[in-house]
Amino acid sequence: MQDGKLLPDVTYQTGEHEYYYTTDGQGRIVSVHAPNLQWKEHADRLEHNPHTPDKQEDDHAGHLIADLFGGSPELDNLVSQWSKVNQKYYRHLERFWAECLEAQINVSVDISIEYGDGMRPANFYIFYTIDDTIDFQDVISNNPEDYQETEAGGQVK
Repeated sequence: MQDGKLLPDVTYQTGEHEYYYTTDGQGRIVSVHAPNLQWKEHADRLEHNPHTPDKQEDDHAGHLIADLFGGSPELDNLVSQWSKVNQKYYRHLERFWAECLEAQINVSVDISIEYGDGMRPANFYIFYTIDDTIDFQDVISNNPEDYQETEAGGQVK
């Protein structure tokens, strides 16, 4: 990092387990590679930097790799995420990965991040492998307009 911003066009390792991250020419995180997801080593939850680039009113500073898995609490692992993406859709994946780790099943995660014109992600492409054999892919939009309210108050995509 330089002057509080990520450097452009670099690959670096961060977090307790040295997961891999790559930035583009604008210093935006465009990929994450966690070849062996692991539990965090620290107690409690680390306080994280809430000042992610292009953060909108209903956004959170979302961890790309959760604190639960030793993800960094700094801007080298945080992006602006719509609050419902962070607390619902992304969290659902994290819970599944945690269940796998509890059952001593290996999990590897690769995340590609797509941007529009700014520093706020538009989409998260999440690829993960369970027990070195079963591959999954999820696409999560970070645009609230891509979701609609149901009559029961829920969200559908």
